[in-house]
Amino acid sequence: MNPAALLPALLVSALGGLGLAQEAGQDPAPVDFQIRFRGPTKPIPPGIGTGINDLSNAQPPVWRVWAEAAQPQGGLARIWLDYLKGPLGPQVQAARRAGRAGMDVLLVVVGDPALRGEDHEKIGEAPQDPEAWADQVVADAQRLLREGVPLTHIELWNEPNLEGQWLQGPKAFGRFFAKAGKRMREQLPPTIRIGGPGMASAMGTALDWFEACFESSAAIGFAPDFASWHFYSSYPSDNERCRFGERIQERARRHGLNNLELVLSEWNIELPHPTAPECDDHRAAAFFVAMNASLVATGTHHSQFFFLQDGYWEARQDYQGQSVGMFTLRGGVKAVFNGLRLFQKVSPHPVVPVEREAAPWNLVCLATKQDGLRQVLLANAFGNPEKRVRHFVDSQGVKLGSYQGQENILQGYLSGKGTLDRLRGPAKDRPIWKEARSLLAESKHEMGLTQRPVSLGFDEHPGVLAAVWVIGPGLSDPWADASYREFFQTQAVEAPARVAEIVLEEMAAKGIPEETIAEVKAALNQPSPAEILAAIRDPSSSWTASFRADLEARMRHHLEQHQASLPILLNSHPGAALQKVDQKDWVQTTKEHWSVNVPPWTVVLLEMNADVEN
Repeated sequence: MNPAALLPALLVSALGGLGLAQEAGQDPAPVDFQIRFRGPTKPIPPGIGTGINDLSNAQPPVWRVWAEAAQPQGGLARIWLDYLKGPLGPQVQAARRAGRAGMDVLLVVVGDPALRGEDHEKIGEAPQDPEAWADQVVADAQRLLREGVPLTHIELWNEPNLEGQWLQGPKAFGRFFAKAGKRMREQLPPTIRIGGPGMASAMGTALDWFEACFESSAAIGFAPDFASWHFYSSYPSDNERCRFGERIQERARRHGLNNLELVLSEWNIELPHPTAPECDDHRAAAFFVAMNASLVATGTHHSQFFFLQDGYWEARQDYQGQSVGMFTLRGGVKAVFNGLRLFQKVSPHPVVPVEREAAPWNLVCLATKQDGLRQVLLANAFGNPEKRVRHFVDSQGVKLGSYQGQENILQGYLSGKGTLDRLRGPAKDRPIWKEARSLLAESKHEMGLTQRPVSLGFDEHPGVLAAVWVIGPGLSDPWADASYREFFQTQAVEAPARVAEIVLEEMAAKGIPEETIAEVKAALNQPSPAEILAAIRDPSSSWTASFRADLEARMRHHLEQHQASLPILLNSHPGAALQKVDQKDWVQTTKEHWSVNVPPWTVVLLEMNADVEN
């Protein structure tokens, strides 16, 4: 069944406004969120908001800038080992960088070493001997430990339930997972947690794959330490509303496996197909904040954003939505990095209870208190409405497979043009489909708003408003700032030309003849470092081998020096900063309620001082 065909992106007409105005004499309108600062507090898990994926491509200066902002102690860095691509090697350096940042390391391992160098389409071919495969993983894990890497987690495989990633079905994968996991447990120290398998989702048949892992594990006496899954494209609050982690744990408990650690080991707003512009602008930042704020309510222990720096294998230009990193190819800062900065303002502080009353699920609210500081974090972020509905109906027990052949009826109904009279299916599903249609209407309405007043109620006065921080269209988005774009052009795009000038000056100072300098200048007049180095190596030139080697060494030295400073330089530009705004433009307060404007794809953080009398 094609879920995209089952649940189309047809949204019905907008609903009425959801403002705060009311007629005289009517009961007060319900608030969107009720915040209980007098309620019990609990800490935010240190792994929420601080985890990251790295494919061993992120440059050291990017790691340094990210770590300074993330303060990721307690977070997990997910480092990839794909045996089809090669043996353990670059992962060691990437894992060391994570360790220097204060992180623990999760090693995700895929592929059969016997197929090394083969086409990547063979990634789904199962290793013939799970225990021999486990022995190889153990040897690589032990090498990481000897190298001083703080390895704490090993994730067995990646997205086996995705087409092509495991060819033998869930039962066979469950047996592989259990046998390999048990073999590793026998050889590795108990401080290393073993689990996985980085399932591509946590709904529908994915739960059957999880159960196959748990059933086989229980049968041979292996207890996985954690379960992991992935999330893309849908509403961030789905993790909370649809109880993904809880449902995975329920499947585990059926087989006597309790206390599983929950790891959302890969997620982002979207993946490029071939581009995803939202990855490079304020929308990714709003999604980042909403995702982590919602995860706080779910019992998830770790969330690992995908990924740190744009991949050179898929991106050719900066800020063109070609990859999903927090930083561009040249180390430019994306808006999502400010999402991390904003979340880090609240994550060290204990959260208080927040009750959702009238708020739709595109809105997420998190509130904290620490001594006299009170904070309220609000995010308005969306996803694909179709995927949201799929998540919702699945969480309510609807079996989508039972509706094959009835796609047109469902399409008509969900688009507001038909009824369910001819729909064959359990009667208990009818109210769920009715609510699904309302969710689609709600999505269209909320996405179409230009102003979104969010009403907050409090059990005590929160204090004096001290600061308001905002990420949104044109705010806290580096690439939306004209001065930052100009700075990026001169410091990053034009860097090869500037470095070439330095090299030419050095050669002129050495007394190199002018005609040779002219030849060198022509060779260095290339748009990228790779093209410059290729021109230097061109054997058709009249230069000697030693001259070419000296020229290349000089270019490399100055390019590396510049690259080492560039992410720090770009991050320090005022246009890349998280922005405070004028309070009166965003917040209206009364004694009983506050109204905060949180338009679509916007994040607002309120900071209050409860020690100052109002």
